[in-house]
Amino acid sequence: KQKFENGEKNPEFLKKLAGLTMYNDAAFSGKVIEKYFEVKKTAFDKEDVGLLLTVLNNQTTDNPIYKIFAAKKVEITKVFPMEQYTKFDDNIKITTILKKSYNKETKVWNDTYFLSEIQKNTTKTPQEAQLLLSKIKASSALKDKDFATYEKLMLEVYKDYSAASSSELNSVAWNFFEKVSNKSSLETAIKWSQDSVKKDENYANVDTLANLYNKIGDKKNAKLFAEKSIELAKKSGEDSTDTEKLLNSL
Repeated sequence: KQKFENGEKNPEFLKKLAGLTMYNDAAFSGKVIEKYFEVKKTAFDKEDVGLLLTVLNNQTTDNPIYKIFAAKKVEITKVFPMEQYTKFDDNIKITTILKKSYNKETKVWNDTYFLSEIQKNTTKTPQEAQLLLSKIKASSALKDKDFATYEKLMLEVYKDYSAASSSELNSVAWNFFEKVSNKSSLETAIKWSQDSVKKDENYANVDTLANLYNKIGDKKNAKLFAEKSIELAKKSGEDSTDTEKLLNSL
């Protein structure tokens, strides 16, 4: 650090120093990375791109390193696919817009601002922007233990769940098992869970299905899928204690 403060500009030194300080002194590491890209004369390589992406993960466009990321797009995309660059850039802009769309004190969202800025500054379509906003608001509602709002939003988000991954569907189905009591909503969660199992059957999502059936009073199917989950857990070496407790209660 002292060498850096004294003006050391060797690119290899700067890159190593940035890596060593990145996780325990982010502010200092940011200064080092800025200097590194300022003095670097050779073309970008994979390590350079990795350095930028690591620093910018979950950051906003206000981060000084983002200016480098934007200015060096041509160089970066020679070693980093354009599609991935665009996706990463979108995520940074979304994070930026999100922080300006929500008032933490009043817990009020500015939907109009969020949707208009997303459409102006990212590659998201209006439909994708609306879906993204609903997901973000649902996540916030879950964190705030506003389960009624979470339930309503998730039913909207997963009205069409054909493109959702197995793990994504299992996660939202489990949240409904834990947080939702409306039978109709739980029956919808069973459909999500069934699709999760269809896409990638494993002990966890079969356990979710068993618990959902039990919650709506369908003991027969609850028993069937609890047994299946335990069987899968044994094959994969996972702990099935909780599922065994469910089975014994049926």
